[in-house]
Amino acid sequence: MIGMKKWVVYCCAGVAAPAIMAAVAIGSPNESASHGSKTPVLKQATIRVIATGIPGAGAVAQVGKSQLGGPFFGTPVAAPGGILGPERLLVASTSNFGASKGNSAEPEGSVLSIDPTGPDPLAVPAAFALGGTGQVQTLGGRVILFTANNPSFLNSVKNTAPTRTLDEPAATLPLGISLNNAFGRPWLANAPVESDGFGTDGFGTITVLDGDGIPFRGPFVPAGGVFKGNLTNRGDASTTLGLSAAALATSLITKSPDGSGRAVFFAALANGSVAQVHVSLGVDDLAPAGTFTPIAGVNTTEAESTNPGDIVRVGMAFNWVPNLVLYVTDPLADRIAALDLGTNETKTLFTQTTRYLTSPWLDRPVDLAGTPRGISRATPCSEEVRTSTCSIGATTRSSAWSRAAASSPG
Repeated sequence: MIGMKKWVVYCCAGVAAPAIMAAVAIGSPNESASHGSKTPVLKQATIRVIATGIPGAGAVAQVGKSQLGGPFFGTPVAAPGGILGPERLLVASTSNFGASKGNSAEPEGSVLSIDPTGPDPLAVPAAFALGGTGQVQTLGGRVILFTANNPSFLNSVKNTAPTRTLDEPAATLPLGISLNNAFGRPWLANAPVESDGFGTDGFGTITVLDGDGIPFRGPFVPAGGVFKGNLTNRGDASTTLGLSAAALATSLITKSPDGSGRAVFFAALANGSVAQVHVSLGVDDLAPAGTFTPIAGVNTTEAESTNPGDIVRVGMAFNWVPNLVLYVTDPLADRIAALDLGTNETKTLFTQTTRYLTSPWLDRPVDLAGTPRGISRATPCSEEVRTSTCSIGATTRSSAWSRAAASSPG
């Protein structure tokens, strides 16, 4: 969650092999994208290659320091050097790195936990998890298989019938990561079946993981730790679209307006819709198909492509003060959808009204990141409050840019 104000367009220079890079955007624009009357101030960014050899490298999330009240606070998993230690990066990939499939009908996919603190780039071995089980390590523990489409990470490990998604893995073509700046569990957006972008085929999954990379034993029994297609809608509602297309991004929003104190996440789907996922009650609709331009052909080949026109993911970020706004990139229209959030009359669901932010500096924006990270004590920021206190970065995709991009905070 972030406080937002102005827009910084920043990207990473392209490289021959799939790579993850650290980029520091210096400076801020002198006008927000929604007003766009002035030219942004562009300054040089510092780029460092952290790792290479990661097929389909896409979503990236810095873990950060575990916070009091979160599920991992004070545990070894979140301590410095732990798999979710504050210094580590979570990186989504299209590869299992040699690990066997847990669900043979769905594509490979994994999330790596990477220690970026060393001076030299890490060359990730292509099959370092071959023959291994669980969270296999390589390069002296600097690269760990956090989770994958592997028997060790199936929903059935911690959940039992009548959970409906027992055969689903934690990761299968993962395209989005959210962990709320180390305050919550990692949530992944997955694309298990290729979607035509119009919701007439395919489905998506949203997975909620413990520190061992396994879907957690969740309070919503039909899902456990994996929400899927139309199997995990609230009350089996036939009027709800559910996760009816590939899931491209996910982000924690806040507590549900129903007073339960349970978390609600949003999920952007390939048909251009946005769903809301209540961790205890299941999936409901938020924004209809076509809210952002539908994305067809979401599959492993497209995710691994170096062609800048091959888009398989979007960015998502949540602004929480002074107004609740969900931002979703619309890469095929070179714009950003801003969903102003409210609640329904019974205070049980979020509602939204959509507007769009445009700028000539947006070129296939595939992700969003807040700069700096928002905290509860920060000065409230918005598009209307024009200070240099807060900003948001939009990662774009042009022929010179790498496919690796910082993921939206969760």
